[in-house]
This record gives sequence, structure tokens and C-alpha cells, in this order.
Amino acid sequence: MIGIIAVLAGLLLPALSIARGKAISLKCLGNQKQIGFALNMYLDAFQYTPTVKYTGREIRFVDLLAEYLLTKNNPVFRCTADFSAGPISDTDRLHVSYGVNTFKSPSLATSFWYFVPEQKIRKPVEALWLADSMQTPSGKCSLSLCGAYTSDPASGYAKYVSFRHQEKKRQFNALFIDGHASLLTLQQTPLRFWDIANQWNGE
Repeated sequence: MIGIIAVLAGLLLPALSIARGKAISLKCLGNQKQIGFALNMYLDAFQYTPTVKYTGREIRFVDLLAEYLLTKNNPVFRCTADFSAGPISDTDRLHVSYGVNTFKSPSLATSFWYFVPEQKIRKPVEALWLADSMQTPSGKCSLSLCGAYTSDPASGYAKYVSFRHQEKKRQFNALFIDGHASLLTLQQTPLRFWDIANQWNGE
């Protein structure tokens, strides 16, 4: 009898672990969709996207969206599967689990690092704005998904994307400008999804 119970437990535990992982991933998607609602309210109010960071100032997209989420300490900025604790900066200890797509083409000025007028975003349904991010080597949470601004995902536009939900499948949750969020792989996000200036050189 004990042996049968052990076998059943061995069969059930992996399935429960998978189910728990999917539930956490869905909660994270829910977080991103709420951020998407706030983003779209911001777009309605200002007609441009919030900047990742004001140069030289402690004002970031989480601060700019806080009005629409009641507080920037809103738990929607923290993924349950993110066990890192790095802060935004030395002076702002808030931890954020998501980073903004700042792929530049042909320059950083045409990326989401800065304010982008809404009318310049040709296909909001294909414009990836935010995704699961990891900590940088400095121990800070990365509010930008880019390392070097190149078309190489490993060192460039997706360097700080986190695959915490499906490491083996290399999947991540991503939010698009139109407000929808999906669990994706890099292969499912061609360069045109990252490059809002439409300067990509093919799939």
C-alpha cells in the first residue's frame, strides 16, 4: 500500500509543479495586462508612451503609470516567480520585475527609452513594449530589456529578458502597446515587434 502511494505521489508531484508554474505565469500575465490598462490610459491622456527614465532624474515609467495604478508600489510590478530583489537604483529601493523594450533603430531617440508619439507606432498589436526582465550584473533590476543595442538577442535587444516561467522552452511574458499580453519565445517575436522605427532587416 505504501509503495502504491509513493508511486502515485511520484506521478502527481510533477503534474502539480507544472500546474503551479502555469498558474504563476497566468498571474504574471494578469499583472502585465493591468499595466497595459494603465499604459493605455496614459496614452489617452498624453498621446505618447512613458519614458523608461528621465535622464539624470529619478522619474521612470513606474512613476508615470503610478497615477493609474494608485501607487508605484502596486504588486502588479512584481512577478511571483521573480525571486531577485535588486532595486531600481541606489536611491529608489522599489523592485520591478518587468523591463521596457528599448531596441534602437536607427538611434535611441526612436526607441521606447524616450517618449514616443502614439501616431508613430504603426502597428500597436505588434509593438512589444514590456516583458519579464532580470537583474543586471550591478544587482539592479533592469527597467530596459536591452544590453547592447544590436540585433543579437543574446547580447543586444533581449539581453535582459527573463525566461523565469519556462526556462527550458525559453518563454517569457510580454505586453504589447495595444494592451494584450502573451507567453512567447524570441522566435515568436521577429525584429519588427521590437523595432518600432521599422528598420529591421528581415525575420
